[in-house]
Amino acid sequence: MKRLLFAAALLSCLLTGCSAGNAAETSSVSEDTAPTVSELVEYKTVTPPKGGWSTPEIMDVTYLCDKQLTYPLSVNDLGSDFSVSGYSRLSVGHRIVPGNLNYKKKKLANVSLVKPHDEIMIYNLVLLPSTVQVEDVVPFVINGVKMNATMDECIAALGEGYSYKSDHSLMYDDRETKESLYSLFFENGRLVHLNIAFRFDIDLPLYRDNDRR
Repeated sequence: MKRLLFAAALLSCLLTGCSAGNAAETSSVSEDTAPTVSELVEYKTVTPPKGGWSTPEIMDVTYLCDKQLTYPLSVNDLGSDFSVSGYSRLSVGHRIVPGNLNYKKKKLANVSLVKPHDEIMIYNLVLLPSTVQVEDVVPFVINGVKMNATMDECIAALGEGYSYKSDHSLMYDDRETKESLYSLFFENGRLVHLNIAFRFDIDLPLYRDNDRR
């Protein structure tokens, strides 16, 4: 099963093909001493829960470009600095479709989008070195861990309750639904690629049919 999840994460990558300070406010501050936005953000961290994470719990300590995530996650929840592109607006209301998530018009990640109700929701998100192209903010933080962290640092932050572990990958499931939650991939001992599943119940027959396949 975990091999299938690994393959799904790689397939998602194949299918889905920052902020500067105000000049008036920073003119009197040297480049060496001027703090970036990210340096001013206090990222929330918690002790990994016994028995593993639920999706709402992990989203509460997850940040994209210093924006704390919510669950379920709509595009509107992310705010005006974020946008989505590269998808068909005609088909997003009828199926899960691939697209791009952008931060201040720069590509941040590959995403799978779905519109079960009135808003476009993010169903899955993939961060790769090739997609993280933002400046002045930390593109991703999960319970204090950032991209390029070691596997030991990730385990310390996320806990020992992973569902799969190899020399190059870690996978965590939602403890309540048993669905895949986070898949982390390492190169030269550093976190370089991760797949985040925001899965939620979708009350449409087409999605239920897809789930059974």
